[in-house]
Amino acid sequence: LKRQSNVDPMKIGAIAYNEMCLALVHAAAFESSIVNISLIGSLISYRSVAMNRFHKIGITKRPQSPDHWHPVEVDLSWGIASVLTGYDLPDLIGSIAPRKVILAELRDQMLEPAPTELINKEMEFPRSVYSRQAPGNLKILEKLEDLNVILQWAFE
Repeated sequence: LKRQSNVDPMKIGAIAYNEMCLALVHAAAFESSIVNISLIGSLISYRSVAMNRFHKIGITKRPQSPDHWHPVEVDLSWGIASVLTGYDLPDLIGSIAPRKVILAELRDQMLEPAPTELINKEMEFPRSVYSRQAPGNLKILEKLEDLNVILQWAFE
């Protein structure tokens, strides 16, 4: 995008929903030309999966029976081998500072809305980084109200 004549390279942002949030947060951590990201429905952390016996991450569903799953059918394509030995998703979010990040409707290991207590625990590091480097550039929303408001804030 930054090489396109009709694109302002200072205004490249991205939005991801659900499982695509993992790819976007990694892309933004390694590509500084992405000036803001909005993650909607993202998994809160890999740790939340690893530390809980029960989780829904990566379970494949059969089209003929969407409520059926079997442990042998676990699809780990969403994960990165040994990731927790180096970093977790909150670490990546912190590494994006001072660029703008919006996290809306974060999900726990069961892909349910993350409770406030879990959000506060998992987002402690990125909040501390942003409070020092770019106060106001990290927004964490329990519920997404209006995508247009988020987009407007992201490019202010």
